[in-house]
Amino acid sequence: MKKLTKAEQTKLASLVAIIRKGQESFLATATAIFTIGKDNLFAPHKSLADYCEQEFDFSATETSRYENAGAVLSDLSGFDVLPSNEGQARELAKLKSADRRKAVWEAVLKRHNNGDRITAALIAECAGNGKDNEVSGGGKSFRAHVLRMIDICDKIEKIESLDVDEVQREEVSEKIKHIIDVCKRLQAKLKQ
Repeated sequence: MKKLTKAEQTKLASLVAIIRKGQESFLATATAIFTIGKDNLFAPHKSLADYCEQEFDFSATETSRYENAGAVLSDLSGFDVLPSNEGQARELAKLKSADRRKAVWEAVLKRHNNGDRITAALIAECAGNGKDNEVSGGGKSFRAHVLRMIDICDKIEKIESLDVDEVQREEVSEKIKHIIDVCKRLQAKLKQ
């Protein structure tokens, strides 16, 4: 392995400082854009995307990334360690509920405390989007199953607003009864 000269170490340190400053800047920008959108401070523009395009020359996609990252940071505001870059925030933004984001972030920090680097891939793995769907090593854990149940509940809430015909209604009704039975058994087990 190459050993860096004193000049190379100095150069590397200054470049790392630029990168760190950029990461901090991204997080601060994400928080600011999220707040502008949340508090509707973009008037008289018709949308946050329009405002950011006019004010900062951001594309709608770029604005959305910042806004989603800001929502993630807001949801995780009680944690001492927060996502440090856009890739990590983007992976967490895929999780639609704040509770799910917090649960996955707790799992990520637990893995981090055991020596794993925090990466978007680790977040995806802890969220059940990785190859092995593990939250903690050694196979699917109870926590992984609970996180999946939270995702299912989020999807069920979206289904409530859909129109269904009579055949679909009966089919869905039977599946919902099954889900309720499973949840009741789980609740009883947790009370033991």
